Amino acid sequence: MSAEDRDDRIIRERRFRMGRNIDIADIDVGSGDSVSDSVEATEKEPELDEALGDVFDPFSAPSGKDPGAVQRDGSVQSAPESDLVTTMARDGEKRVNWSLMVAMIFVFSALSVVAGTTFPPAVSLLILLALAAVGFSLGERWVPNRDLHILGVTWVIISMKVLYGLAVELNRWELGPFLPISVEMLAVLLLALVALNVFVAYRHNHDAIAAQATLVLLAIASTAGSVGGEIGVAVMILVATLLLHSIALHRNSGNLAALGIAASNLWIGMHALTGGFEAGSLRILPLETPLLLFLLLMLVTGVNASMAARFAREENWFSLGFQALGLGKPGLWGVSISMGMVGALLAVASSREDVGYALGMVTFLGAAFGGSYLVVRGVERDRVALPLLAGGMALSLLLLLGDSSESVLPLDRYESFTVFAALITGFVMLRDQDRVSDRVLWLGSIAVLILLVILVPAESKTDGGDGGVMLLAMLAALHLGTGTLAIKRNAPALAGVTVLLPWSWILVEELLQEAIRTVLVANDRIDPGSIIDLSPEPLAVYLGLAAILMLVVNLRMGETGVNLASGFLGITEISASIRDSGILQLWSMGLWLPLITVVVMSQLGGFTAVTLLAITALLCGLHLAVEFSGRRLGDPVAMLAMIAVGLTVLQWRHGLDSMWMIFVTIAAATILLRAGVDEEAKFTQGMALMSLPILATITSKNPMRILAESDELPS
Repeated sequence: MSAEDRDDRIIRERRFRMGRNIDIADIDVGSGDSVSDSVEATEKEPELDEALGDVFDPFSAPSGKDPGAVQRDGSVQSAPESDLVTTMARDGEKRVNWSLMVAMIFVFSALSVVAGTTFPPAVSLLILLALAAVGFSLGERWVPNRDLHILGVTWVIISMKVLYGLAVELNRWELGPFLPISVEMLAVLLLALVALNVFVAYRHNHDAIAAQATLVLLAIASTAGSVGGEIGVAVMILVATLLLHSIALHRNSGNLAALGIAASNLWIGMHALTGGFEAGSLRILPLETPLLLFLLLMLVTGVNASMAARFAREENWFSLGFQALGLGKPGLWGVSISMGMVGALLAVASSREDVGYALGMVTFLGAAFGGSYLVVRGVERDRVALPLLAGGMALSLLLLLGDSSESVLPLDRYESFTVFAALITGFVMLRDQDRVSDRVLWLGSIAVLILLVILVPAESKTDGGDGGVMLLAMLAALHLGTGTLAIKRNAPALAGVTVLLPWSWILVEELLQEAIRTVLVANDRIDPGSIIDLSPEPLAVYLGLAAILMLVVNLRMGETGVNLASGFLGITEISASIRDSGILQLWSMGLWLPLITVVVMSQLGGFTAVTLLAITALLCGLHLAVEFSGRRLGDPVAMLAMIAVGLTVLQWRHGLDSMWMIFVTIAAATILLRAGVDEEAKFTQGMALMSLPILATITSKNPMRILAESDELPS
């Protein structure tokens, strides 16, 4: 290096040290607010489903930032906005007002009944007219008053109920040449009162008054059988539904739309399920003609689905009621469709014997409500409606052709309808599947499972059935679908239902079935036997597939925690303790829930000795293999404790001591081989758990229930 270069370097160093042109304030490091903003921007916003609204989701992972949430270190970042006492104090007055309103309606309705049945017809007529006039006058005076508004509305509703009751009594009373009136005259009078009811609702601008008219319209439709027979009932129900929704559209009322959706389907379900009855001189006819019931439910479902999409974001009484109960605030679409589905499923249940017919109903319900959901989620209306409407009209023509269509197609008309409708629905839904939220998918999978369990027959082979092979095969396909979607969409909720649903539905169904049979036998009724009879071999294959699915899903998404207590304020410490224990984490639930199911099913005769050993060995072996490879989450000693306790219970109930001892020994050896030499507590606990089968052998005498094929295995 030359002397000149050395001098230049020294000058540059001195200039840097002495320079005063550097200002730290000029260095842009960003403010804390901007940093936090950028961090928040990178966080994924929770998915908002406008159709379902805000409902408690047990599969949602808590963010830890919710008010009142307890962190893993025991701290609380923000206090809850309100506790139970504050909420009750704040909303108590409103609830009391509505409770008093309902109580007054029932009390004065009872008084009007007493007045109408105790006094002579002429006196009763004057009393009821006077009571109605007083109610209307009080309504005129109090409804405009903000403080007395609810009380005024209550009196108007009472007055209309009195007039409806009076009209019915006019068909029963005898008063010279004037009474009783004919059934036809009664129908005209009731329709006139409905028109008066609608007028009063518009005058006072209140949905509660109009809601009364909607329910009376459906009641009039039910009694149309007295005049027009079964076809008259169907036509009047359809007309009443259209009138209800017309009022909802004109008033732009989400309350009336939700009520119309729920009530119309419930009405159809009632007519389909009951055998008919009489109310005074009026006859309530059942809908017994299959084609008439099918087409009526399809038309009403289509209308209801379009109304649900139209008013999906509107306020309604049902959503507010769920919110008042602390169950979240579901959207109008979700709550009205759910209630409407109850009525529709009553109609489906009435035709359970004809599987093709019932599945056809389920298919068009899924098509209508699924298409409605896509519209709410932002899919263009014509894109959804055109294929569904075109397919619906073509398939309706197929049904109307009757025997001529069955001579061409290999299936009967309802089975053909089911196949083609399922293809159209699948095309519409899969084309825009990215618009479907995970919550709808897991709720839909539960609904489909319930429908399959109800509709698909599962009878024992001795009674001519297939032992549940078809039912279990369809359920296995459902679980494969949810598992595939869980991995593809990285969806914790779908992972949860894939792991839990195969075991939980069997457990619930068997316990419910045994409870019903016990009650019937205790009341000296005939034991109906098993409603769903599953043969041991198909059941073992189904549960084995469920165990393998549990392994695959958990290896991909096993960190998902299912904390059922995370959504309730006031018990957040308990919620945090459950969360931190890992007992509701998918790996843990994928072990203790299947073990409980296996214990219950073996006691109820669901397994032979061979199938019991096979499914238990597979279940425990999968967990142990993953634990040995180091990929399982959770405490290994807790896993060993679950296995040891579960197998000991099976040994105590069913014998086969040597087999269970071998299983527990292998499980303990697998855990202890991975333990370090300094983990003395783990060795102590493992040895203690290994002794459980020995203690069961010493203390127990004879097995409580010897399973079939037990003599083929060493005891």
